[in-house]
Amino acid sequence: TMTIDGHSALALQSAGDIAIVAGGNDITMDTDHVIIESASTADPTLTLKSTTNSNVGSSLEFISDKGAAGADNDVIGSIKFIGDDTAQVQTQFARIVGSVSESADSDEAGKLAFFVAESDGTNTNQNTIGLLIEGEHATDGQIDVTIAAGNTSTTTVNGMLVVDGPGGLLMGSTQAIDSSGLLTVAAQTGITAA
Repeated sequence: TMTIDGHSALALQSAGDIAIVAGGNDITMDTDHVIIESASTADPTLTLKSTTNSNVGSSLEFISDKGAAGADNDVIGSIKFIGDDTAQVQTQFARIVGSVSESADSDEAGKLAFFVAESDGTNTNQNTIGLLIEGEHATDGQIDVTIAAGNTSTTTVNGMLVVDGPGGLLMGSTQAIDSSGLLTVAAQTGITAA
């Protein structure tokens, strides 16, 4: 059944499934919020399913079209993960943000940041970056990655860590292992300098 409440609200109700087929292949909505709600466990589920015989699958696109010149640090899109804490306060525990690092025409660089909530035992900070991937400005083929936050954070690597390139491995700002795998630290008890 379809009911119209006044001239501003539209309610579409069905005892069964609802199928919408657009012969022109596009459905356009102009609205601020789309809310999908379910009382079932592990639902609602949003599925993008491609049924064409192709080696290219579905896409989820975040598009920011300002109608004006782009600027550094423009946020293009965010994915937020919000749930209850023990006081049943809705809390943002994590989010993923895609943004502009460098907006200069022909020298564009992107930034993808993974945030997680972290607490000092009293206050929760929801704006702490745990993983940052950023394109280097004016440098072809270079992407910088920053892992963890704070000097006491721990980064665990299961398996083998491969360090490739001419720089070797730095400890702080000091090279500890060169690109050939030799230790470059000063001589210490049990350690012979290269």
